[in-house]
Amino acid sequence: AHKRRHLRRRYARVLGYQPASRQAVTIGRLRLNWRKLIYSDKDELSRLATLTGINESELMPMALVEIDRRRCLLHGQLMGSRSFLRSEQKLCPVCVQEDKDCSGTFGVFGRREWMLTSFRICPTHSCQLVTLPAAVFPHHPADFFRRCEGSSKQIDGQLSGSSVSQSSIWEFYLLERLSGIIGHRWIDQFDLDAAMRIVQNFGILLTHGSSAREAELSQMELSQACHAGFLATSEGVGKITSAMASIYEKSPSKAQGFFTDFGLFSRWCARVSEDERYAPMIDVFTQFAFENYPVAAGDTIYGRVCTERKWHNCSSAAEEFGGTAQRMSKIVEALGLGEKRPGKDRIFRAEDAKEALPDLLRCMPRIQCIRRLGIAGSLFDRLVQRKFIQPKYDLPNVAPLYDPDEIDSFMSSARENTTLVSVLSKGALDLKTVCSAAACFTDEVLTQVLAGNLKEAEWVETETGPGALRFKLEDVRDALEVEPIADLTKNEVRSALCVNAPTVKMLIDSNRLKSTVSRHTRSRRPRRVVKRSEVDKFLAEYVSLGELAKKEGIQANWVAARLARDNIFPVDLPSEYSKLYLRSTIEA
Repeated sequence: AHKRRHLRRRYARVLGYQPASRQAVTIGRLRLNWRKLIYSDKDELSRLATLTGINESELMPMALVEIDRRRCLLHGQLMGSRSFLRSEQKLCPVCVQEDKDCSGTFGVFGRREWMLTSFRICPTHSCQLVTLPAAVFPHHPADFFRRCEGSSKQIDGQLSGSSVSQSSIWEFYLLERLSGIIGHRWIDQFDLDAAMRIVQNFGILLTHGSSAREAELSQMELSQACHAGFLATSEGVGKITSAMASIYEKSPSKAQGFFTDFGLFSRWCARVSEDERYAPMIDVFTQFAFENYPVAAGDTIYGRVCTERKWHNCSSAAEEFGGTAQRMSKIVEALGLGEKRPGKDRIFRAEDAKEALPDLLRCMPRIQCIRRLGIAGSLFDRLVQRKFIQPKYDLPNVAPLYDPDEIDSFMSSARENTTLVSVLSKGALDLKTVCSAAACFTDEVLTQVLAGNLKEAEWVETETGPGALRFKLEDVRDALEVEPIADLTKNEVRSALCVNAPTVKMLIDSNRLKSTVSRHTRSRRPRRVVKRSEVDKFLAEYVSLGELAKKEGIQANWVAARLARDNIFPVDLPSEYSKLYLRSTIEA
């Protein structure tokens, strides 16, 4: 260390005494080349060793080893153009002042860690590094002493008020790496260049969000980002995954996606994904994406292939299982799959979707069942009402869904009880026509078909659904015929009362004879019937002229004339109605 300080003082003294305009000449006389010297050219180091009296092996660690225009080695650590400052110079003003106090004006020297872009705080003095103005010709950017001399006022002005409360744990780590100390942290598996870029970019994501750009942040904000990124990456994959999970949970995006949630950081990962140095980091982030986002099996992220889908959203589920995203959203919500988060689309596990959705989406809504059967909607509704067909899934806010196997089973049962024909027999009617002729509903006929009560029912080979059925009218009537009822029809009431048809109609319409509507036992046409008790009740109060004439065995006119002579007159009714007398008057 003493020899190095002696070298710096001696060399700075040689150049420092020269006017700025003559420094280039002095360098030329010494036959030294700045660039070759910085990048450890053997001849230049040999000349410098001869000039200073210091062994070449001691000078080697203080120089860079150039790999190409964008990369070099610093004390065995790979440095990239984004990690190492080529022309820009940073320094700690307190360190510079201590150098002056300790070794005089020419004892000022730069530290190699100051050339790292991510090194922003002096860990010894907890102060922010100062960036010197750009070097002006003929000064070379590597002429640290001359640059400090030209910026002495700026450096002195930063001595007070440059201290910060930010932790220097990241800077201490960089010092360890530059000293060749590599520990057992997760981040230690990367070269220093890759480690600095990973820590800073991941830290920006954690502290400033997915849309924050490095160029828009101050040095202190970048220092805070590096601190957060180092804490997350030093503890291993578990800590990194937890940090990514917090970003996932805080995402403001409604339709969450990996590239949306991680923004600029995910784009940076895409740029470095082909660099093998970053492979362990890319593996961690892609695995997190596969485990937490709806990524399909076979899809690739950063060249890594997803082997198994873990999550679905409504769009991906609709694409895989069929249907639309809007319908899928209603179904998933009704089934309670996944968790609904405010302002975000629902996502749910792929294994739950595979268990619940295929059978459900195989089922058909009402309109598809109607088309499959080739029937009217009203008929289908009656089949459901009569429980011929029942919905397999009846979920809230979702139209009932019917099992196609049940639909086919219903039609197979109907087909088994019919005769398969290619040519229709004479007088065969389709379902709609026979129902109209038999005055019945279609579901009543289908009930008889399923029960096997129709002996002449036929099924046309070339047709499908209930439209393939053909019936004979009398066969249907035989199946639907019921036992005759004891109530009296209008004709039977007319015979019992011995009156004409208009009189019967008038008595029923005026509710003097209470009636009900009943179907004909065979034709099933609706008709009015009157209970026998109602007729007996009416006959107890009234007697018709026809009944009197029938009882006497004479013409009705003679009976009416005889009653008129006895001053017995009928109830006041219009002339078109039969004459009715009070039975009490006649008997008196």
